[in-house]
Amino acid sequence: MRLNTLFVLIFSAVLVVAPSIGAYSQISVVGADCALGGGTTGYLYSATGNIDSGEVLTWKVSGGIVAGSPSLSATSINAAGTQIRVVWSRQVSKGSVSVTSQHLGTYTLNVTVGSLNNTLPSLTSQPSKGGMVTLGTGTLVSASCQVLFDCWWEVGPTQNGPFEPLDGQKGTSLYLANCTQTQYYRRVISYNSDVMYSNPILVDPQ
Repeated sequence: MRLNTLFVLIFSAVLVVAPSIGAYSQISVVGADCALGGGTTGYLYSATGNIDSGEVLTWKVSGGIVAGSPSLSATSINAAGTQIRVVWSRQVSKGSVSVTSQHLGTYTLNVTVGSLNNTLPSLTSQPSKGGMVTLGTGTLVSASCQVLFDCWWEVGPTQNGPFEPLDGQKGTSLYLANCTQTQYYRRVISYNSDVMYSNPILVDPQ
């Protein structure tokens, strides 16, 4: 009888402390934790976890807005889907995106936001015919993390184009040797499906 009583006590204790199958379920956010401010497309963020089909999640953004939301200034949205896009502000260096599930809780992803300056200064002096010139010197991106972007250069006969890509010119600055033609140059930055064009710069060999 004593052994039976001990077994019952041990079994009862196991029932009390044993976790349920869903006790360790949680929700998280997957997406860029290093981003550039500006643009219109927005960075994609996805909620992952044991999310019920059709569950309405609450998303909140600090330092940016929800792209494509009814309000252009919206920083929160309720969505049945598990993904949103966020356009980060050019005026911040830090932001966050949070998602809340009624049964999984809240998860917040902190994001470092960098700034992009794609403005080209005008030349203080034009090169001589057959001379050289460098465009696009200076800092293009300011960020405390490594931001991903593509860069190339285009050339055209007028400041309104038509512009065509320069083959092999993928750097943030452009070195031109043996300048003989009057042409306009601009730098193109692509990040997160957004494309940003610099102001055109006139190169007019004298």
